This record gives sequence, structure tokens and C-alpha cells, in this order.
Amino acid sequence: MPDRQRLEWGADEGYYSGWLEANDRGSGQTEVTVHISLRGTPPGADPSDAPPPDKIQEGLVAALQSIQRQLEGRGGKVEPSVTSTQGADKHVGE
Repeated sequence: MPDRQRLEWGADEGYYSGWLEANDRGSGQTEVTVHISLRGTPPGADPSDAPPPDKIQEGLVAALQSIQRQLEGRGGKVEPSVTSTQGADKHVGE
């Protein structure tokens, strides 16, 4: 593995972007840094329909858990509960 790998993404409209960087720290250890920028709302979206901060946090945690599971060879995406339904978190692909 190269010392550093980087993945970047974003919306063409510019309302969000981000990057993920993995750095080889030696001895089988990798440091992963994720940066996410949110600017405004998506085109055509109603700002009053935005999820509350705790749901955004839950989604970010689920995404990071999915990355961790993948890197550890356990696979399976961690799905956050859906805002409109009060269901529990789901683990897909287990």
C-alpha cells in the first residue's frame, strides 16, 4: 500500500464535498481521516425538512462504522435508522 491514499467527492452544485485519507503508519496500522463540508441545502430541497442534528450525527457514525467493518474484513453496511420511521439500526450483509 502506498504511504497515503485519498478519495474525494462532492455535489456538482457545491452544497457538499468531502475527502477520506488513509495513511500507512507501519506495523499493520492505518490512520483514516474523514473531512466533510456541508454548505446550504441541496437544490430544490425544503430546509424545513432537514433532519435534526442527532440524525445527521447518527448517519455519520453509521458511515464510519461501515468503513471500520469493511477494513476489519467483517463487511456489511451499517444503516442508520430512517428519520421518518422510528426503527432500530440495521446491519446489512451480516
